[in-house]
Amino acid sequence: MNRFLKSFLVVIGLLFSVTAFAHPGHGTFTGHELWHYVTSPMHVSITLTAIVIAVAIYKVFKSPKKSVTRK
Repeated sequence: MNRFLKSFLVVIGLLFSVTAFAHPGHGTFTGHELWHYVTSPMHVSITLTAIVIAVAIYKVFKSPKKSVTRK
């Protein structure tokens, strides 16, 4: 893994760790049910962002490498 990707992942991890703080809705009766995580914009946006980043990283590393041939 190159240095840029490692640095990028560290920065993303630090940025997303801020969202680990509880928001309104946690600690109440329905705060830990699945419906809360599906309907809460904060949870949905973070989940979708993580999925998009994971797919992008996967596509970058799984793309076929073009070999350079000289004639």
